[in-house]
Amino acid sequence: MPARRSPRRLAELVGQLTVQCDEFATRWARHPVRTCTSGVKRLHHPLVGAMTSASRTSSSRARQDSG
Repeated sequence: MPARRSPRRLAELVGQLTVQCDEFATRWARHPVRTCTSGVKRLHHPLVGAMTSASRTSSSRARQDSG
């Protein structure tokens, strides 16, 4: 069964990781995620058939500021 995606579940996970792992807490505090995009691409390959590709991209403030 695929994992359900929800902002509440994500917040719970981040909270757990922050409490349980000092390294995660430090990194999360230094690099907050600014944007997150996701999408699903579907195509039909003549030899392979139907194909689906899911993607998710996140960027942090540090990466955007340095560019």
